[in-house]
Amino acid sequence: MDKIAIREFSILLLINLALVSIFSLFSFGILLFVVNLIIAIYVYKRDLKWGVLLYGATSILALVIDFSLILFVLMLASSLVVGLSIRRKRYEESIFFGLLTAIASFSLMLLITKFVFNYDIVASLSADIKNFEFPPELLAGSGLATGAFELQQLKSFILKLIPSMIVMVSLIYVSAIYFLVVFIVKRMDKDYVGKSINQFYLPGKPLMGTTLMILVAMLLGTLLNDDIFIINTLYIVMMIFAFNGIAALFFILDRMRTKGILKFVLGIVMILFLQMLGLSILGWLDQVFKLRKKAA
Repeated sequence: MDKIAIREFSILLLINLALVSIFSLFSFGILLFVVNLIIAIYVYKRDLKWGVLLYGATSILALVIDFSLILFVLMLASSLVVGLSIRRKRYEESIFFGLLTAIASFSLMLLITKFVFNYDIVASLSADIKNFEFPPELLAGSGLATGAFELQQLKSFILKLIPSMIVMVSLIYVSAIYFLVVFIVKRMDKDYVGKSINQFYLPGKPLMGTTLMILVAMLLGTLLNDDIFIINTLYIVMMIFAFNGIAALFFILDRMRTKGILKFVLGIVMILFLQMLGLSILGWLDQVFKLRKKAA
């Protein structure tokens, strides 16, 4: 076997072990993010085989240290998908399949915690939301009705959004991993040319796909007399076009010749200003009228 590859594997495994030992005690998010980056970059640099070996060894050691790190182990799977897609230069697929892997990992984690650890995360979260007391100053400034019935309806609506919240968190998580991996790889390999966010387009035929999703959700909602399907589908469709809207927004900033930290700051300000609804409308317009392709 390649001695250099074995040496790299051993060093990275020791680094991952040290990270698990240190950060699992006080910062699960940092641990998950950093180890994901290490594995994804290793898959890009070597190949999937070495990445799977590093993933497997890291997972086993993590579970030996603390079996409750099962979520950490499951969520690491996205790094393999992201790293392999970047290695093969299939950039849109990187985020799409990474997102599917993250959602599947999270769903599997919910099942494991429920049937192995006898702890229902969804039920616990639902109970917390139902028992949550909204601060009076928040209600006063929001214009929301403050009656008990109205607040109960608001809580019920929030509970119905849990599936789309999982999708949103997974999308942010996988996108952050992808762009950080590309950022690091570009500095490791001067000949590497990866797609920046303004070059991203939704894969396949998103207009047809999202329309079909909405129609199926409406059918299920009608048959089962429950609006949870249509509510979550609409939010997921908004997320899809919002992601495309962010790409279109940074394309506009590039056309304005903004660079570096200025482009980053303006981008964040515009994202906060437009929010999901504005970004999804921008993304939909870009998809329908091919705005970026015409302006390129």
